[in-house]
Amino acid sequence: MTVFTACTYFFTGLVSPPVTAPGPSRLTTVCALLNAAHVRYVVVGGFAVALHGVVRATHDVDVLLEPSVKNVRLALHALEELPFGVAGDLDPATVAASPITVIGDNPRVDVLTLAWSVRYADAAPGALAAEVDGVVIPYADLQTLIRSKRTGRLQDSADIEALERLGTSLASLDGILDTARRVPADLAERHDEHRYQQRRVTLRARKKK
Repeated sequence: MTVFTACTYFFTGLVSPPVTAPGPSRLTTVCALLNAAHVRYVVVGGFAVALHGVVRATHDVDVLLEPSVKNVRLALHALEELPFGVAGDLDPATVAASPITVIGDNPRVDVLTLAWSVRYADAAPGALAAEVDGVVIPYADLQTLIRSKRTGRLQDSADIEALERLGTSLASLDGILDTARRVPADLAERHDEHRYQQRRVTLRARKKK
């Protein structure tokens, strides 16, 4: 994260730097298990919102899985290591065919094959990654996350509003940075033009002599 991005997150007043996710123990516990099993997944839901920097409480971990039975089997086997081992009682084929399966363990994990209109194949190409407590966490990019939250639920609508405000702030920052990058180039061009005009004046003066 650059200094400019950090400043944007600070001054908007609604977000904090995305590297500090609230309640990392729940998130990192789940992601460490999935990573160790080489599961293909993207974090969505409240923790993904938090990873973008929007401050909001969340408890369950939402993971969007690549929906093949093989990948789901790997995920369930990995999540069986949670304290109550609930995932071990689930059938991979049934989970793979279901939009959402709630694993009521500690922490609770919502396994999704469809996050509203977003599938793993939609989310994976643009997924971002954060490292929290040494665990790499893949999570949905801003626009994909917004798409996944167009459910009409009050909390999701509030999340969309906050995320869109964040997107506007970052877009404004991009404009400022583009201007800042162009200014030195413009100054250099003007300086070169000034030197060229000076040289022409000097040459004319010499010719007159």
